[in-house]
Amino acid sequence: MCVVLEVSFMNMKKHSLFFMAALALLTTGCSVYQPQVVDIPLIDHAGETSVNASAGISMWYTPTVGVTASHGFNDWLAGQAFVSYSFSSAHTHVAAGYYKRLGEKARLECYGGMGFGGYWPDKTTDDLAQDTTEHYDFTLKGHYLLPFVQVNFGWRDLANKHIDIGFGLKTGAYLPDFVYHRFSYEGAWLPEYDEHYTTPNLLMEPQLQIGLGNERFKYTLRLGVAFLSDMLRNDGTKFTYDIFTISNGLVFRF
Repeated sequence: MCVVLEVSFMNMKKHSLFFMAALALLTTGCSVYQPQVVDIPLIDHAGETSVNASAGISMWYTPTVGVTASHGFNDWLAGQAFVSYSFSSAHTHVAAGYYKRLGEKARLECYGGMGFGGYWPDKTTDDLAQDTTEHYDFTLKGHYLLPFVQVNFGWRDLANKHIDIGFGLKTGAYLPDFVYHRFSYEGAWLPEYDEHYTTPNLLMEPQLQIGLGNERFKYTLRLGVAFLSDMLRNDGTKFTYDIFTISNGLVFRF
């Protein structure tokens, strides 16, 4: 029975990750920001490295693949690098921070860093105008900076080292520079509809992560939620963003 359960669990991990990766390859999104479900490494000691590869999808069906690498430099200092890609957008960040063991299982981390991302579609998108019955095309391009602080707390190696549970909260300043252009259905540029969006936003991004496996290798499931102070329209047009992202992946510690 134990052998059957272990094999079934490994098959579930393999099929789940394959499904999310395939979905990322077959769909495209039009969101200018997705919650960045970064690995919560819960660093244990100096010299430990954690590498996570993941695939996920967001509220507006935006697929995302990403890689996180974290490392403990000494008994209190850790660093992290992250990159994600979703065909028409990308995000990366670097961060450094403090980590501490709180007893045998609990861990606390606090990172500060800088993120950069953008939305660069390779073609216009056909849509239906909200104020008329006519179709139009539009382009939406730009980038953003994201200085942030993230606090992580969790427990490692529960249930005989088979389970990790982590919680994270990122706060930062989302500093966008996006331009929206509308075109008629015949392809004529309509400059009267141009919109340049540069309003700074306060970002809050809570995250939950669960890891299942062994001490060195675990399957991870993550849920991230984003709240931007000004871009709360989410009507499917112009400067829309994803409120949540669901992601799964594999993490290896050495």
